[in-house]
Amino acid sequence: MLCRDEEKDPRKCIEEGKVLTSCAMKFFKKVKALCRDEFEQYAHCVDYSSSSFTLKWCRKTQAVYDQCIFDKLGQERPPLGYFSKPRVHTTKRPKPVEPKQEFPDTPEIGRAHV
Repeated sequence: MLCRDEEKDPRKCIEEGKVLTSCAMKFFKKVKALCRDEFEQYAHCVDYSSSSFTLKWCRKTQAVYDQCIFDKLGQERPPLGYFSKPRVHTTKRPKPVEPKQEFPDTPEIGRAHV
């Protein structure tokens, strides 16, 4: 997403997109192989416990799922707010050049000519 936003051309980000998709597929294949039942119980709870997909009703099934992921993949759930924090990403792409804003002079408005 960052690449697409910076480059303004999604074609320049196809390789990074392929790597990201591959990583996500590997993760979900591991979840399916190792924690499928826990994942499906948690997803079912989220889908059917409320009409607004409120997670507060599913904390017990979430804890079981999180424990399975930790035990079998060694991955902990990040703390609340983790994904909303700003980060600096390391990349081989050059830093995007931001266009400098120019503010043109405006003619004198509202002054009476003497």
